[in-house]
Amino acid sequence: MSNNPIEFHLRGRVVLIVGGDAAVAPALRALLGAGAFVRVVAEAADEDVQDSFRSGCGIWERRAFAPRDLHQAALAIIATGDSVRDLAAARAARVPVALAARPELSDFALAAPGAVGPASSGLERHPPREARSA
Repeated sequence: MSNNPIEFHLRGRVVLIVGGDAAVAPALRALLGAGAFVRVVAEAADEDVQDSFRSGCGIWERRAFAPRDLHQAALAIIATGDSVRDLAAARAARVPVALAARPELSDFALAAPGAVGPASSGLERHPPREARSA
């Protein structure tokens, strides 16, 4: 399968990031720069993740992920560092999901703002995963 480049207009929309390690910081900054309201759900967050909130609007919820966290999200990035937990969260989603540790199961990849070519935001380009069953 080939990738299909698209642009999401995220200004004012909720994007969920599950996991708070440094690997999500570039994606967090890109989403905040696009005007998204970013919710990070993680029991702990790396200093880079915490510092990223200075550049935009978002919130860090210090707790474990629950499927209800996906209810208002336009997109979700899941990067807890636990591939079993990541996959379970992705299966609960009814929105496009990027799995940092399992790009072959992801729906999308983020490109760095202004970048041309392969994504350089910490999430890599990959083919979309098969459609989820409802």
